[in-house]
Amino acid sequence: MINRKNEDKKGTTLPESWTTGVRKTLNQTYAPECKKHNKSFDIHAETHPDELIIAFSFFDAEKTERIPTTYMVSADLSGKAPAQKMLDAIVDSAGVFFDSYFATPDWNEYFGEWTEAEVRGIEFFYIVNRENIRLSQLADELLGSDGDLS
Repeated sequence: MINRKNEDKKGTTLPESWTTGVRKTLNQTYAPECKKHNKSFDIHAETHPDELIIAFSFFDAEKTERIPTTYMVSADLSGKAPAQKMLDAIVDSAGVFFDSYFATPDWNEYFGEWTEAEVRGIEFFYIVNRENIRLSQLADELLGSDGDLS
């Protein structure tokens, strides 16, 4: 998974209980859209020494050839904002993004640049792309932490 600060080492994954809870909330909140598109949400979240990165991917788990829509967020871990407040603001930003995404039938505004934003006093960066997070994680595992196949 890409990260804004280009950290080469694998990050520390956030607890599965947190990602499962967010995944469940998004799938329930957007149940009509999930059913309509035959897709669901996948979440991956990890920390690096000075960065939190969370990817919210709307994808088809059964047909991996279908390209997902992925909203990725990066926030600096400066210690200024309480961790729970930062996580809540990031999840809220994903909700704002997906509300807009589902409200626009022919939405097609992908971009490759990190864009700065703020929600509830929390500054972060986001990018919207077609990255399949599960395939990226598999590639990272196959390559190992240093990218060497040997």
